[in-house]
Amino acid sequence: MKKFYETETHFADTGDRKIAYRSYGKGKTIIFVNRFRGTLDTWDPL
Repeated sequence: MKKFYETETHFADTGDRKIAYRSYGKGKTIIFVNRFRGTLDTWDPL
């Protein structure tokens, strides 16, 4: 599995906003929702 700093950040377009996400590993999808003003890097390292 790649390290968090080696993983590409992707974006989902929701119309008026973009949602950034990173995909790691295999298996079932887990979605983490950050708090207000949180960032993807809040969850690093995985």
